[in-house]
Amino acid sequence: MKTISKVLDVPKLEPINWNVWWDIWHEHAETLIKYQKNHNDIAKWIGFDCYRGETYNPVTEGYYHSKFVDCSKVFPNLLNNVASIFHNIYLIRILQSTSTFFPHYDFKDEEHISVRTMLYDENPSSTFYYVINGEKVYQTLPQDSNTWIYKDHLVQHGSDFDSRYKKILITYYGFINREQVNSIFDTSKYDEYSAKI
Repeated sequence: MKTISKVLDVPKLEPINWNVWWDIWHEHAETLIKYQKNHNDIAKWIGFDCYRGETYNPVTEGYYHSKFVDCSKVFPNLLNNVASIFHNIYLIRILQSTSTFFPHYDFKDEEHISVRTMLYDENPSSTFYYVINGEKVYQTLPQDSNTWIYKDHLVQHGSDFDSRYKKILITYYGFINREQVNSIFDTSKYDEYSAKI
């Protein structure tokens, strides 16, 4: 079987002070502006960018525009957790979904590996899933790590939505270190949390 997702062997990412984090979030989070159509017709996110590298280009970055909020003091290890996966990180975005995301691909080429952190999730059930053999296979996470990578081009993914529960993701954009990513998929740690086809 081929592994399509892998939990990273890195410390669980959390703000150093949750109260400070919630103050930042409630003050600055806003609906993203969608400027280019993809699998969604409308913006289904609220949030903001928390890191922009030197190579960040708002014109070519993607499908949304978002405000920038410096969160380096509340997330001092934000870059360290994923630095080895990328040759260069140009954008980190913190997002809360406001609707269901039906199965889709973000990228269709092998050069893109998607990286996510489940920063906060009130839902007692997993909501992020892959479609494998016509069935939803949910991404689960251990207690000590909340960051994972997945091969977006191999299967569609989606996300359930329940307005009773808040869920906040961190998404990372950059140029992948292919050798490092391959070595992560070859490791056995957290294998029980991997999705496979």
